[in-house]
Amino acid sequence: MKNSIKIIALWGITLAGLASHSLIEIAPLFFGASVEIPDATGTMPASMGWMSLILYLIPMICIVGALYLSSAWTKITNLVISALFLLLNAVHFVEDGIIGHNMIQAILLLFVLFSSVLLFVASLKWKKE
Repeated sequence: MKNSIKIIALWGITLAGLASHSLIEIAPLFFGASVEIPDATGTMPASMGWMSLILYLIPMICIVGALYLSSAWTKITNLVISALFLLLNAVHFVEDGIIGHNMIQAILLLFVLFSSVLLFVASLKWKKE
């Protein structure tokens, strides 16, 4: 299978992992639990909204790039972004999965972390093509 196709699929898995992580986090709401952050004002900070938007948009942009572009710049950019996501996913796995002792999130985040490793390796191979 071509590396660009692997990259597209792995970025898709990353997006699915982000969405699943968010859904699992708010699922207790449907059973009457409070997921409110202590001292919350009832308004989500703008920075959190922008951060979420950026974290969802980056994989989508990388998917479009892998679909339609194959320049050296595109491949290097994809490699750097995949490395950043790998680092981000590793830190998040430790924070939420290990330190947070949330087994469901730990399993999901471990899979996303594994997928991030595969994405980085595929991006490295794609860059060398």
